[in-house]
Amino acid sequence: MGSLTEREEYSPGRGSTTGIGSLLASFPMTSPGNTTALIDAASANWDRIAEFAWKSYRLGGPGAVLVLGEDLLRAGLEAGPGGESSPAEGGLLPMNYFAREDIPPGDDFRSLMDTYDPETQVVLMVGSPEGEQVLVLEARDGGRRPPRSFQPDQ
Repeated sequence: MGSLTEREEYSPGRGSTTGIGSLLASFPMTSPGNTTALIDAASANWDRIAEFAWKSYRLGGPGAVLVLGEDLLRAGLEAGPGGESSPAEGGLLPMNYFAREDIPPGDDFRSLMDTYDPETQVVLMVGSPEGEQVLVLEARDGGRRPPRSFQPDQ
């Protein structure tokens, strides 16, 4: 895994049709083009990912949402440039949650769990045969809803 101090701002104008806000950190798995495609797909499914992250955080504390890259990219294509597809429209995105408490002490990934803000950010771990891509995504004012806006009863 890359250095947890890496910071890269993501500009939706660089190939994205929908903006999440910003990419705070990315730990390379493959090419920058693939990272952009993953960010675009996450942006297209932001509400679904952020809601899942918030509900999981409320149950298990800080952690990361885990998705397979192919599932995320497929869900992003199904959502299209206009935004999200609903599960009823076939836009399934299988997700899992990995709580900070399940990460061994001393692991770099655990320190990331200590620094992100679950009320406004989502740690997204994307798996593929080549490895893992860890993205820290943030909702900005006027952009996407922050994770904390999803209440457990919704």
